[in-house]
Amino acid sequence: MKKLVLSMAIVVLVAAVACPLLAQADKAVELKPVAVVSLPSYENCMADLKWLDAITDRPHLSEGVEGMLIFATGGVGIDGFDKTRPAGLYAATDGEHVGACLFLPVTDLGKLIEAVKIWDEEKVTTHDDGIYEIRGPRKTVYVQETHPGWAYVVENKDHFRHVPEDPAKLLDGLSGRYDVGARVYVANLPEECREKLVANLKKKLHKAAERHHAKRKHRHEWNPEAAEHVHQHIMKAARDLETVTLGMSLEADRKQGVLEISVTAREGTKAAEQFALLAAMKSDFAGFQLPEAAVTGRITVQCPGMPSERLDAMVERMRQHAYDHIAKKDKSEEQGAAARKVVDTVLDVVKQTAAEGRHDGAISVAAGEKAATLIAARRVADGPKLEKAVKMAVEQLRKEHPDKAEMITLDAESYHGVNLHAASLPIPEECPHHDETVQAVGEQLQIVLGIGPKAVYVAAGRDAMKSLKEALDRSEEMRESTAAPMEWVVVLGRVVEFAEEFGPPECRAKADKASDLLDKAEGRDRVRVTAVPQERGLTIRAEFDEGVLRVMNAMKRHHRPRHE
Repeated sequence: MKKLVLSMAIVVLVAAVACPLLAQADKAVELKPVAVVSLPSYENCMADLKWLDAITDRPHLSEGVEGMLIFATGGVGIDGFDKTRPAGLYAATDGEHVGACLFLPVTDLGKLIEAVKIWDEEKVTTHDDGIYEIRGPRKTVYVQETHPGWAYVVENKDHFRHVPEDPAKLLDGLSGRYDVGARVYVANLPEECREKLVANLKKKLHKAAERHHAKRKHRHEWNPEAAEHVHQHIMKAARDLETVTLGMSLEADRKQGVLEISVTAREGTKAAEQFALLAAMKSDFAGFQLPEAAVTGRITVQCPGMPSERLDAMVERMRQHAYDHIAKKDKSEEQGAAARKVVDTVLDVVKQTAAEGRHDGAISVAAGEKAATLIAARRVADGPKLEKAVKMAVEQLRKEHPDKAEMITLDAESYHGVNLHAASLPIPEECPHHDETVQAVGEQLQIVLGIGPKAVYVAAGRDAMKSLKEALDRSEEMRESTAAPMEWVVVLGRVVEFAEEFGPPECRAKADKASDLLDKAEGRDRVRVTAVPQERGLTIRAEFDEGVLRVMNAMKRHHRPRHE
């Protein structure tokens, strides 16, 4: 996210060079904003650095930055710069071209220019109207306090007459919400720029898909049809967008770091309709989010169903992979036919589910000092058909391996209309980390598979059946509650505790170090990622508690390459 925000600033600056506004002196030009970047005030920046002093192993970071500024300006400092207000970048368009400027809050521009002259006084020239020309190694810029309290930096002196009177209004809440924020007004981009933006996005998506495929070229789960469907959906949404906002903050009072991305769609577009659906979604599995779990998450969204021809190709690819796998098992013709029938039945459900476009599922992993339990649930289009496939598979297992089939109990119970099937699997002696595994899940791993009319459920670990029933109870109580499209929480402290107790020796050593860092955060050890619907849009917010930032900083320093 930090790289994205910084990249946004670079894009705005490059726009000023590549596409300068070609406004005529005798013609009024109606400008529309294209992008704005908010940079923190000096005071806010120093406050954040002082907090970072406390959570990193580099004390006096803020004092060091202040010292560098004094040194860089030859002891003059940045007198004349208003340390209480934000700075930023602003780009606008006349419908054909794009231009940009940098704006700085000032109390005395002359004093601030004196700090610049320390580097090379001959490179600074004073012109009429209080304009300063600064010649750099690659380009020349002009600076003027065009409006009281605001100095602007441009590459063409003619652009001073187009700069905003009060750029703080253009920040539109960015400076109050984020330390660094950027907003792109996609709908205002000239058509040529917008098409280039979409083309660049498409290129990046395809590269990401190719990297994904390369990593999984020997696995069967790769489905280019599904990836292409996602890409096309993103591309259509990108053309409908009105704004994209990125922001990052360090919130010392709440002792956490925050990253956000928000998008809004133009009114009346398909994307706006899709966002509107998210605001009214209800989850069937809200009870599967355990507040005491080490990891818990849920996603509840409605997306356009995959086109039939693409869906058919995806399913057939999966079918062929499964058939090839069955053939390699050297089964008899009867066994092979039975296995293929199970595959066909499961893929029918997969196809129906994908065609619906509704994604609703949740998962929680409880990892404590004495046990580990997983519960999960997922919407499917046809639960009874999926259950039919499960029973066919178990029946075939009884014929081929009756001893293993004895570990499975079909139709063990029925609860809230969900058929529960149970399995009890002994932990083999040859299992890696056998003793730790037994300590976590017991001598036998308990697995429960639940199937309802429109859902499949899984629970594993200690008290699997009890945990699944409790989750079903909670879900029934919360069924009518509106659900956010996405919620994920990782309690790093509980993950670390589990790794210390049950992990291999090399993992335990790292967990011990992480635990020491988390102790300093006094329980602030969570990562939260949420998606919240907005009017014609969506905001995805990620929060990193102090303890997580401490561990991330330690990991970054540990993996930093050393140069001789």
